Amino acid sequence: MQLSEEVIFSLRILYISQLAMGFAVGFIIPIIVLYFGDIFNATSLQIGTILSISGFVGLTCNLYAGKISDRIGRKPIITLGNLPARLATIFIPFAPDFLSASVITVFRSFGHNIAMPASRALNADLIPEKVRGKLFGRMAAFFSIGAILGPVLSTLIYDALRFQTFQIPWLGNLSIRGAGIPFFVSSAIGLFSLF
Repeated sequence: MQLSEEVIFSLRILYISQLAMGFAVGFIIPIIVLYFGDIFNATSLQIGTILSISGFVGLTCNLYAGKISDRIGRKPIITLGNLPARLATIFIPFAPDFLSASVITVFRSFGHNIAMPASRALNADLIPEKVRGKLFGRMAAFFSIGAILGPVLSTLIYDALRFQTFQIPWLGNLSIRGAGIPFFVSSAIGLFSLF
């Protein structure tokens, strides 16, 4: 099937977006576990509980966010979900304790799962039905490539920087833990993907 130039351009953007999204997701998943354990001395049960609560919040959001995107449009819901989620990722390294970091993590999941059904629906809206399976498969492959590379690179960065502290003079000598750097990288990649 011959696709229009506009659809081809949109598909290329979606491939790049899926690669970046997979990378951002894969980049941060192992780091949350390591960070909570190293910085807050969280137990396995505490970390598991936070991840389960995040998953439950995500499940609840998925049930309603798709319906809302049918009413008001895909792109506004994608933005309303992904933008706060990406910004929340930046704030995790600044959380002073386990509870506040947990709340930010749950909020992050809330945002991602608001955007997810609308993102999938937008992909379906753009892709002609006759080639939908093939092109969805390609998008899933791009996401998977990012999700495969992300954990390896994030844990290398985390391992290299976790015991360091960085000062940012132009922000009033703000101190940043080296262990938090992967959160900033993930957020930057996610914001790139969103835009």
